[in-house]
Amino acid sequence: DGNKNIPEITRANNSWKKSQLFNKIEPLKFEFLTGDFATNKTNVFWTPVIAGNFYDKAMFGFSIHNLGVPFKRCQYLIAPLFSTERKTVSGIAEISYSYLPKVNFKLIKLGGSIKSFGNGDNSNFTNVSPYLYLKIGNRKAATPISQNVLLQGSYTYNATNGFYSNNTGGFVKYTFNYTTADHFFSVSVRNDFMQELESKKNVSRASIEGIYSFRYLKNKMKRWVELRMFFGKIYASKTGSDGLNENYQYSLSGAAGKQDIFYEEYYFARNNTFGMWNQQRNENMGGFKSADWYGTTSNWLTAGNLYFQLPIKPNCFGIFADAGAFSKSGVVYGVFNTGIGFRISKVFGIYFPLYQSQNESMLFTNYSSKIRFTLKMNIVNKGLRLKLG
Repeated sequence: DGNKNIPEITRANNSWKKSQLFNKIEPLKFEFLTGDFATNKTNVFWTPVIAGNFYDKAMFGFSIHNLGVPFKRCQYLIAPLFSTERKTVSGIAEISYSYLPKVNFKLIKLGGSIKSFGNGDNSNFTNVSPYLYLKIGNRKAATPISQNVLLQGSYTYNATNGFYSNNTGGFVKYTFNYTTADHFFSVSVRNDFMQELESKKNVSRASIEGIYSFRYLKNKMKRWVELRMFFGKIYASKTGSDGLNENYQYSLSGAAGKQDIFYEEYYFARNNTFGMWNQQRNENMGGFKSADWYGTTSNWLTAGNLYFQLPIKPNCFGIFADAGAFSKSGVVYGVFNTGIGFRISKVFGIYFPLYQSQNESMLFTNYSSKIRFTLKMNIVNKGLRLKLG
């Protein structure tokens, strides 16, 4: 009837009881796994969880959440897990609220996550990461262009054998995307700051990443070629006599667990520097498809990465070529790397280098340690955001 003062009524929140202290809260209804939302109940979904990592070993617990259909503006997930190795509780908790304004922004999402796990011999960490995500534009306007801004903070408490340390910091990231049926172009600009509270050591760094993909097969196989470019520079730091900790440096092969200083991803062995689990790397920084530690720098780093999906079935195999340069102790080094890969979407990848430039370590000496894999399991600022956007 045109009356703008009529309150919004939704299927999952459509009752009001005068006799209750909290008038809009409906009776709880627990459901296994997930589902839709009952019209006269407050749905809470639950599921048993089995997890594990190198330090906690097997973990058992459960999760409760409200991730159903349709997606709610306020979403949460709580998953306490009992560590069979440390005999204590690990786990995660996440919450977010999404607002859909009429102009200027397609989505405003405010949220945060808490993670707590083992991190080595008699050590553990707890990380708190609040964030604000802004998806720029008008929801009613159909356009191949999308823009977003992510501001994320980080506080980490580390405890080791009775000693503790506290790190705090954050980053801001702007991303521009252009998407069509056969082309994808993206540019991201990012600035990071991290500080150790006890020692007062800190680091400030900035980076730019560009990705261009085009579909060279347009039949049912839909094969793509992806070209990625990266440049990162550590432009300010306060260090001790031992220099900048390698945790805060740029890595040619992407961030290992200890270099994921904002806890943006999950790692099987976050603090390991040897063994199979140390070969898990993120698809960021230099992006080289190798687990070699060569190319870690406290100055600047640049790289280009080419990935070509092969026209064979299934759609998992490809070949890659990486080229890059970095500065260390006033000397510039150039590096090249190529091989074959197995990739499932952007979630899992395993890469086998077949040739590396001679300034890296000998490729076929202990070859298994050069194989790199990527596993992206964190849905914060990723999966749920896309569903709501």
